Amino acid sequence: MKFLQRICLFSICCLSAYAGNITVSGAASLKQYLEAAREDYRKIYPETTIDFNFGASGTLKRQIIQGAPADIIFLASKNDITDLVQQGAAENVSDIFENSLVVIRHKGSKGNQAVLGDPSFVPAGRYAKEALENLGQWQEISKEAVFAKDVRAVMNYVERGEADWGIVYKSDAKYLKNSYIEKELDKNLHSPIIYSLALVKESQNKEEALEFAEFLKGRGGI
Repeated sequence: MKFLQRICLFSICCLSAYAGNITVSGAASLKQYLEAAREDYRKIYPETTIDFNFGASGTLKRQIIQGAPADIIFLASKNDITDLVQQGAAENVSDIFENSLVVIRHKGSKGNQAVLGDPSFVPAGRYAKEALENLGQWQEISKEAVFAKDVRAVMNYVERGEADWGIVYKSDAKYLKNSYIEKELDKNLHSPIIYSLALVKESQNKEEALEFAEFLKGRGGI
């Protein structure tokens, strides 16, 4: 009986080791990836609750700097993560995977209205701007382009036919229904698109956050 009690106690301790609540601030393009990861993680640690706050990487970065409660910050821009570390707001950085850009076009497109992520705070927009500048097309396209709040908004504009084409991450294109990939942009046209995460320095759940971060590192690409 005492042996069984010890086994039960050990099992409870293991299940409870990472029990708690984790909040992840993640780039909008990570929505499906992180939601799927959460479901798989629950199979291992069912007592851990994981909440998400999705948005543009630049917006999420500002929120963390301003003290928004979060445990992990996972962005589509390593530069933004590095900036958070330099400002003392994050630590324990890990590069998770790399992405690329594609031009998507609505299936019923008859025009040339473009939609891009706002390069002021959307990494996909900054990468797109770099690529278009290197192609010598930025000045012309940016005059008439619609600028969206995040890369998923870009995709939705094109999907609804409210814009003829846009530039999104290749990983987003797998969710297209009313649009198609017109072409993939050469990676040499823009800075490397590296998705990185870090622990928020003011996290109150560092042990649980570190365990989930390690799980994501082992999970690999989007």
